[in-house]
Amino acid sequence: MTPKFSHLSQEQRYQIEALKNAGHSQLFCFGPTPKSINWFKSQEKNENIHFYEYGISNTNEAEFMNFYLPLNSNHVS
Repeated sequence: MTPKFSHLSQEQRYQIEALKNAGHSQLFCFGPTPKSINWFKSQEKNENIHFYEYGISNTNEAEFMNFYLPLNSNHVS
């Protein structure tokens, strides 16, 4: 089984819906923004979907980034 990694956005709802019927597949979601966190918490729980309230990077160093609210309040990030 190959884990699937994904940046969490409201568009993930399609992946999440497909995953509900995908057997043993796992989806790992990362979403550090308040809207992403709140959106994920409002979704139906599934043991194959894992959510982490932080972002991931392509480095092994512990780094912190600043996140800012989007200019358009309808956007998540």
